Amino acid sequence: MIKRFDGLMKHLKRNTDKQDFEKQVLASPPEVLVPEEFDEVLRGEFARHCNYGERLNSELMHSGKWMKMLKEHGFIPTAESQSPRKGEKVKEPCQPCLPARADADIIFQRVLHDTDYGGKRLTYDFFCKALCLVAAKTYPNLDWEAAMGELLNRIAASAQDPLELADQMDFSLDPNVL
Repeated sequence: MIKRFDGLMKHLKRNTDKQDFEKQVLASPPEVLVPEEFDEVLRGEFARHCNYGERLNSELMHSGKWMKMLKEHGFIPTAESQSPRKGEKVKEPCQPCLPARADADIIFQRVLHDTDYGGKRLTYDFFCKALCLVAAKTYPNLDWEAAMGELLNRIAASAQDPLELADQMDFSLDPNVL
């Protein structure tokens, strides 16, 4: 019986390092992936993008909002850099980004499939896991911790100040509106 089992096991393929890393990320808690100093900023950005178009939603992010967030922070290549017109030079992005727009959607679907099978929206925990996979794909030459640090620094640098957002959003205190 053992010889038969060993014979069958010889025909199976081993996981690649990339597949092992993805499984490790998807199984780990978000506290391990996101350092404490970035947690508050990242939660604010997550809630802000979840609220876009749905004021009462601050906990679930669908695919369109995921793509909008990545595009806003420069992690998705622009249309001109992907398919230039005939005779035009390809513009190099000033910051690293995903190789293709489809990679962002693939990461979104992979996280949902492996963590919340049948789900259609990311929670904050799943969002952190997806960002880690984006970081690994965006910065392939760095280890995942350094890549995640770079990604979080870019998000924190482009995040809006919460006090400015509060001033912009609260029109009830404006005497002209009243």
